[in-house]
Amino acid sequence: MYDIYFHEIKKSIYHYQKYLNIINKKGIKDKKTADWIQQLKISVNQG
Repeated sequence: MYDIYFHEIKKSIYHYQKYLNIINKKGIKDKKTADWIQQLKISVNQG
């Protein structure tokens, strides 16, 4: 939500990363979210 509605990209990266950390501890992988985080990081570096 931070990325789409509030345009707070750095906050969205933080929360998506926390989500990935939680599910990874349970042995679950989410490639779509991991890819989305990479895209957000690229947009922050270009902005």
